[in-house]
Amino acid sequence: MKTILFLFTSLISTICLSQSKHTTIDAETHKIIPYVSVFKNDTLVGITDKKGEVFLIENNYTYKKDGYTQNISNDKEIKLEKGFEDYLDEMIIEKPRKTTTRKFGKVEAHQVFMKDLEFINFIEPKKDEINKLIYKISYQLGKRESFKLSESIFRFSIYNAQKEKIYYEFIESDSYDLSIIPNQTINIPKNGVYISLEYLGKTNSENNPNDFFILTDLFYKTSTFYKRNYLYKNNWETYEEIENNERFSTLYKNYPEPKFTKFKNITPVFTIEFY
Repeated sequence: MKTILFLFTSLISTICLSQSKHTTIDAETHKIIPYVSVFKNDTLVGITDKKGEVFLIENNYTYKKDGYTQNISNDKEIKLEKGFEDYLDEMIIEKPRKTTTRKFGKVEAHQVFMKDLEFINFIEPKKDEINKLIYKISYQLGKRESFKLSESIFRFSIYNAQKEKIYYEFIESDSYDLSIIPNQTINIPKNGVYISLEYLGKTNSENNPNDFFILTDLFYKTSTFYKRNYLYKNNWETYEEIENNERFSTLYKNYPEPKFTKFKNITPVFTIEFY
């Protein structure tokens, strides 16, 4: 028995020691790039942390991040080149003196937030909201009994009416109030915009990835689109297209109370402050 235990311990030690640190940096500025998705054969195997670091077994991996050209490498230091310059320089947005708040959706369920699934909502402005600026977008997380909330990583994005991404940022949060204040001015044109939220996991991979709920509307009146980024699929899908597919179906059709047997749309509930 001691021999078996020794062999098992040695095997675990060997596996742990075989992992090495890989760091992602900007090829031009040499600055750290955090939260880069790491794929092996189109399967997401990790995300670099806020220091741009990830521990992996030696192998070729594909490193992908919005705004950069993907890189396939087995180097310890991975340099990513910028792919496009669509994003404006960051700026500090001061809190406006007066804002108006609009709520989207009503809370009908508390559900586990599925990793790497992007929820995309169309924002059609009311008459008095046209060309107003977005100050803050807020989502509400729910507490799970017997779990302590740990720091999570989210990606928030904004697309124009042609479904072209015009803004994104990564958010680290250990609060049940998940709020995003874009660091550039973004107005709501007459033809509207899309906003999206995606849960990427924990900053510390040892923490429970499901230590919170996301408050959701199960019958949201406006179409919600879904991007299954865990399959690295870039197409926007409707609920009818995705409802019977693998992980989505298992989680979102079976998790809520039995009375919710058929949904129109599933979307996180959120509010937007305009000014």
